[in-house]
Formats: sequence, C-alpha cells, structure tokens
Amino acid sequence: MDFSSDFQELTGYEPLPWQSRLYDRLYAGDIPSVCDIPTGLGKTMVIPIWLIALKHQQMAGQGTLPRRLVYIINRRTVVDQATEVVEQIRKKWTDPLEVSTLRGELADNGEWKKDPSVPSIIIGTIDMVGSKLLFNGYGDGRYGRVHHAGLVGQDALWVHDEAHITPAFSALLHCIANEQKECHEMRPIQVMELTATPRSDQDVLSLEDDDRDHPIVKARINAEKIVKLHEVEKSKKGARIVELAMRHASAKVLIYVQTPREVKAIANKLGRDCRIAILNGRMRGYERDKMAAGNKVYRKFLDSESVDESIYFVCTSAGEVGIDIDADHMVCDMSPMDSLIQRLGRVNRRGGKQAQVDIVYEEEEKNTESKVTCDILKSWGEFNGSPEELRTLLSELTDTERDAAFSSTVKPPPLDDIILDEWSMTSVRDIPSRQNVPQYLHGKEPYIPMVHVAWRQEIDLFDEYGGRDEETLTQWFRMCPVRSRERLPVLLSEAKKEISKMEGAAVCLDTAGKAVWIELADIGQSKDVSGCTLVVSPKSGGLDSSGMLDTSGKTVQEVQDVAVAAFRGKPERGRPSASRNCSQSGPAVAAFRGKPERGRRLEGVDSPCPFDDDIPRSPDGKILWPERGRVRLRDEDARPAVELVLYMPAVELPAERAAFEQPLKEHNQRIVEKVSFISKRLGLNDEISGALERAARLHDTGKKAQIWQRYAGNTNDCVPVAKSKSYRNPQSLGGYRHEFGSLVRAIIDEGVDNELALHLIATHHGWGRPYFRENAYDRERSRSKSWKIEAAARRRFGRLQRRYGRWTLAWLESILRCADALASTKEE
Repeated sequence: MDFSSDFQELTGYEPLPWQSRLYDRLYAGDIPSVCDIPTGLGKTMVIPIWLIALKHQQMAGQGTLPRRLVYIINRRTVVDQATEVVEQIRKKWTDPLEVSTLRGELADNGEWKKDPSVPSIIIGTIDMVGSKLLFNGYGDGRYGRVHHAGLVGQDALWVHDEAHITPAFSALLHCIANEQKECHEMRPIQVMELTATPRSDQDVLSLEDDDRDHPIVKARINAEKIVKLHEVEKSKKGARIVELAMRHASAKVLIYVQTPREVKAIANKLGRDCRIAILNGRMRGYERDKMAAGNKVYRKFLDSESVDESIYFVCTSAGEVGIDIDADHMVCDMSPMDSLIQRLGRVNRRGGKQAQVDIVYEEEEKNTESKVTCDILKSWGEFNGSPEELRTLLSELTDTERDAAFSSTVKPPPLDDIILDEWSMTSVRDIPSRQNVPQYLHGKEPYIPMVHVAWRQEIDLFDEYGGRDEETLTQWFRMCPVRSRERLPVLLSEAKKEISKMEGAAVCLDTAGKAVWIELADIGQSKDVSGCTLVVSPKSGGLDSSGMLDTSGKTVQEVQDVAVAAFRGKPERGRPSASRNCSQSGPAVAAFRGKPERGRRLEGVDSPCPFDDDIPRSPDGKILWPERGRVRLRDEDARPAVELVLYMPAVELPAERAAFEQPLKEHNQRIVEKVSFISKRLGLNDEISGALERAARLHDTGKKAQIWQRYAGNTNDCVPVAKSKSYRNPQSLGGYRHEFGSLVRAIIDEGVDNELALHLIATHHGWGRPYFRENAYDRERSRSKSWKIEAAARRRFGRLQRRYGRWTLAWLESILRCADALASTKEE
C-alpha cells in the first residue's frame, strides 16, 4: 500500500507534500473540514487521493471512509474539466468504480445509482446535485426524489470546491450534516471545503514548510504577477483596457470586466477575429458550451505552451472561478477583493515567468466592496500578486477591512424539521416549500427581473398552420421543453427595449409551463414577461455569432435552432433536437428527448433534415423513430390537417436492458441474492440486512394479482411473471399499484410484522411516502382492510423516519431499488 506509487500511476505526477498529508489523514479516517490550498496546486487531486485511501482501507479491512465522493463546483465549464480528469484516472483504475457527471442537460450515465456498495464519484453543480440531497432533484419524479436523496445523503464525502464563492451552499451542507448526526443516522455525510477563506473554528489542512520548499510549489506560490493601477474616466475605461491589452506581443492576454455589454464592446475594439474568445453569463447555453469544448483560442489558454501571436480571452466573473487557464498577462477593471484573488489565480498560474497585471479603475467606483479594495490596493502601491505575497498582504488587514473588501454573502433561509419532513414526503405532489429549494441552495439573492429567449423553427409552423391557441402551445412545450442550451438570459429592461425591435411573434412560457402567443412588439409596452421564456422564430434574428443578444441587424439575420444541432452521428440520450420533416399529413417537427421507448417505431417519414445520413433507418430506407406525442394544429382554411409530432431517437438498448420475460419466482430469488450481496459489502448489521432480504423476497408478490398479470400480457395462470416483453396500456391497471398489493399480502398472507421490511415493500416504487391513492388498493381484498393497511403505512413511515433518520431511511429504500434493478437485467 504505497500511496506515492499509486498516485503517480493514476495521475502521472509524484504527490506534493500536502497531498501526501491529506492521504494520511483520509486513510486514518480523519477528514479535514477545509483544504486551504492556493490555486494551481492540484486541488482536484483530492479525488484520486480519496480513491487510493479508500482502496487501502478496504485492503486493510477497515471501513471508515465514505464509499461515495460528491465533488461540487458551481460552474458548468469546471465540472466538465473535473470530469475529464476523473475519466483519465478511471482508465488506469483496475477495481470497480462508477463515475457520473450531473449538470444541466448533460446525459446522466446512471452509473452512480447502480450499486451503493461500489465506490462512486459524482461530479456536478449545486443545482443538479444539491437539489437531490433535499429530496427535490431537478427533473426527478416521485421515484427519483427519494432514491437519489438516499444515494447522495448517506455514505458520502461532499467536496465543495471554491466554497467561499457559494457560502449559502456550504451553510446548507453543514446544517444537513449536523442534522444527520443529531438524528444518529447510520452513514451521515461528511463535508470538506476547498477554500482560501476558512473560518477560525474549522479544521484546516494548508501548506507547510515542506510544501514551500518543494520546487513545483515554490515556483507557483511565488509566481511573479506585478500589479499596477491605472485611473481613468468612466467613458474611457474600455479604450484604456484595450490599449493596455494590445501592448503585449505574442502573449496570452486575459481580460476581465464586470458586464456582458463591456465584454462585447472590448471584443469589438480588439477586432473580434479568430484570436479572441469570450465568456460571460449572458450567452446562449449552446455557444457557451461550444466555446468551452472546441474554441481554439480558449484551448490555448488551458495549456502552458507559448503562442506566436497575441490572443485574448475576454470574460466576466463567469471565467473567474476554477477554470484551469494560464494567461501570460492580465488586464481588468476593479472588483471586490475575493474576485480579484480569483482573477490573479488565472495568470502565470504555473510560474516560471513574470506576468504584468494592469487594473483599470474609475475615480469613483460605484460598488462599495470595489471601492474599499481600490483604496487597499493604492496603499500597497505596485506589488507582486503571487499567492504567497498576496497571502502576507491580506494577513496584515484588519477584520473590518477584510469584511468591507470582500463581497457580501447571502444566507439560506432557516432549515427546520417541518421543511425537511415536507420534502421527505415525496409521494405528495404539490408541496409549496419545494418552490423555495433554490433559496436553500444559493441563499436569498437579490431579485433581478430576467427573461430567457430561445429560437425554435416550429414557431413558423404554429404561425402558418394555426397552432396559436393556448392548449396546443402548452401541450407541445410540455412534450418538448426548452432546455438551457437553447436559452439566452436577458435582463427584463433590456428585453423590453431590444427584443421589442425584433419582428414576428413568440410563444411566452411562464414558470408553470403555461404557453401563450404574443407579438414581440407588445413586450416593450405592457406585456409582463418577467421570469418567462420567449420562444421566437429563428427568422426573427437577435443573436450574434458568439451567442449574445444583438438586435442591431448587422449580424446574420437567421438564428440557428440548436435543438437541430444537438445530434450529429449517433444520437445521445437526454439531449433535445428538432428537424423539419414532411409526412403525408404535411410539415412536422421531430424533436428528440429522453430515453428511447421500447416497441413502437414510426416508419415512413420522409426527412430532408441537414444530417439526413446520420438518422437510423430500416433496410428499405425509412426512418425508425419511436413516437412520443403529437399535437394537431387547427387549420382555419380547412386544408388537410397538420400535426407536429414529437419523436425520440432510435437508440439500440444494451443487451442487459432489453425487454425480456422473467418469472416472478426467479426474479424474487435473484433480488434476494443481490440484496444479500450488497448488504454484506456495506457491512450492514443482521437486523437491517434481514429486513432487506425479507422485503426483497416479498416486494413483488402483488404482481400475482390477475389485473397485473393481464397487464403484463401473461396467459399462463400457473406461472406468474415479474417482467414481460409485451406490456399492455398502463391504464388497464386502473391505478392499481403492485407494491401496495405486495404490502397487503405480506401482512395478511405472510404475517410479516417487521416494520422496516413492510415499509421497504411499500415504497420501492416511490409511493408510500406517506400514502397511496385509493385506486391503488388491491382489488382482491376488501376496501376496508386496504384502507386500514394504508393508514397504518402512513404512521409507520413517520415512526421509521424518526428511528433511522430521513436520509438513512431513504438510503435503505435505495438499496432495495438498486438490487431490484440489478435483478431485472438479463444474466450475462
């Protein structure tokens, strides 16, 4: 068990001293609450350090480290960078390891929820992963909410990168960790922050003398960054920034400004040619992701190689945090001290050269924190902004000066038992407190009225063929929702001023999904569109090549519908796409989304779409797309009816997920084996593992009911099935839930009185937290008995949640669900 050799084999580097100390602590089960490590010294390597320590613990027969590492960073670009690092590590890792990335609209590979006994790495944003911890995962239904909360809320180490940037989420994590400890949960979460501003009461792992003597560390923490201030009038700030940036020859120059408008203006002054990359929070998601994935200028900032000509990366605070760029020089405006520290961390990151940092400031800075920071920098004069020197200078400030110079923090609302109990009742559909989940993740941020704009080609079809009624529009966009890659965020004031100049109409989608048809010209007058999404025609224009709002008419008029561009070659699950198609009934729009349906395939659709050769086809050349839904447009001219049809890509399912028939007896036997195996690897005690095994054996006995066997298409009354190749319409069940039928049979026929086993049987498909609908009752039993059993299940849920804790109970349910999923696949 040699950490140094294992680390070098995984990463290609020898461990730095602080990394070896962190391994020693993790191996001993002593997790520091904070890693205070300067930028550029491999903080992401916390992931392989944990992985090696976990493996060495298991080899030694210990089990104190959590089996799951949840790595959180609130920047999509940084999430993707961390994923690339982990994927390279996984290629060299020989033991079982599950790796998943959860961020907006990136297809979830589902690995993290297969087997809770296998080490897992989950990388994601606060919204996507944090919401799952609160039983309110974005995009999750009744089943997923509790399942995912259990898997990330137990036996997990949460690593919160750049924690000082999102203090509200740090406060939330610590609140939940303390709540779990007070409730004596089995495997409470543990939290480790990666931050440069730890509190005095925290257990901090930071650089020591042996780190500072290490040649790599020494070069990086002492990397020269000569900081100079330049005072200008407000009207000349942009021009001065451009002038200072263009002084550098054959260099990578990083430029930071406060607003997207300034980013655009500076890029235009620099020439807006191929030597420039831009990034800000007011870009359409598609262009932002495209820039991070393939922009040649941006990619050059990620490596340490020199360039033959000067290149420029112009951005707002969206490019401050976590991005592993290494610029030669930097020019920026004044910002609060914490923002400035982040900016300095992106220039001369690896050391070995001297960087020039020019800060342009106005005589009267409007932002209070920026003004205080400016006064502090003036008192320092020309200084070296290296991490080591900057740390020394900051240590000389008083607490009052530090608080005044750093950005004010937002706090989450108080989290109490009532809120947590409400969220844990996942079978209840409408709970008002769920609307406040963003506040618990990000704090009560000042409300800024915003509008989102998206471009879809079906708007022209709605307009041409009479699909402008509210019912049709709402139905369509519920089937084919607008994703973040399609949306452009715009200030409401800017929307009323600029978007109203655009020609044509739009569909206005409110936060509840209700859709109405409006004219763009009306937006600037009286139409209240705050918080809404405006879906406009690509022919209306309004977007420049970088993905920013542009109504000047100087750019290309027609905007790319990026739902069309989502699929090139092999379709990917979970990404929406749209293409213009013609069928016998007239023009239609085919939109891809979600998982492929089994069975039905729509054949005979002609398609002149731009990636026609990449569409899966039958041997006779017809497109094979499963149909998901359609809306009929109301044609006022009595022409042949026109329909918009929602399709899904014909993705071939893996062999282990393909539909197959499985007898009920065989299925129950397999799930008992899977549960026993998982319980043993997790080290669960006899009481818990016994309840899980009993629940596994009885969880699907409700499928013996005639109504369910008919639904499964089983004609053999002697051999009930658990899985079928030919299910009928789910409406044939009339609402019957087989898990409630299993609960009834376990109590009446089997005499089971183990409360945990009964609860696990009832909840293995997401119901029973705390209730079932009345139409779910077992038709073969009296309604009065079913009502009593259902009422007892509600009380049982409350008792067990108090006994085990909210997340432990959800975790135990997840273990049964994972075993069920593993038992429901074909044998290899």
